[in-house]
Amino acid sequence: MARRSDHSKEEIKALAIKHAYKLIEENGEAGFKARDIAKRMGYTVGTIYYVFGNMENLRLPCLRSYFGPSSHSLRL
Repeated sequence: MARRSDHSKEEIKALAIKHAYKLIEENGEAGFKARDIAKRMGYTVGTIYYVFGNMENLRLPCLRSYFGPSSHSLRL
């Protein structure tokens, strides 16, 4: 299990977005679970909530990555 001090907050954000996106690609919306994302990252669920505050703050960047630059006006 990695420690938060192993990566900067920005690196953890990037890791979470990358792994969340991959899980969504593999499993659809059902793949978007904090526990599964954290496990793939090698971190705890608490780290995800520490960095993002809530899952919606992680979901939006994933959707933006999926839909591309034109999705910056997306509001959830």
